[in-house]
Amino acid sequence: MSFYRQKLAQHFSGNPWWGVYFIYVSLLKRILLVLLSALLGVLCFPPISFSFLSVVAWFPLLLGFSGAPVKVATRLGVLHGLVFYGATLSWLTEVFEAAPYMVVPLVFMMASFTGV
Repeated sequence: MSFYRQKLAQHFSGNPWWGVYFIYVSLLKRILLVLLSALLGVLCFPPISFSFLSVVAWFPLLLGFSGAPVKVATRLGVLHGLVFYGATLSWLTEVFEAAPYMVVPLVFMMASFTGV
């Protein structure tokens, strides 16, 4: 058992509901949940515009974050931001036609908001 998991188990050992607060999920499953959330978020915007998905698109992200150490959650948030903002802000390449290299730092800045 990992150190982080042991500490959480000790902290919630007196609480019969500790399983509600701590959901153990492997890193691969966390990454897949975050990518699923980002892809569902992308489907909410044009040209597809499945706006009803905007309600459920955040749940896989929250499941991926639950019980994760801070460093892992931050990195998962940045991964979510890169996929989500990279796909939804693709129109910026047309705006910055003269300097398309400016799009990459903007997408990284937006991705860092999800990471924080």
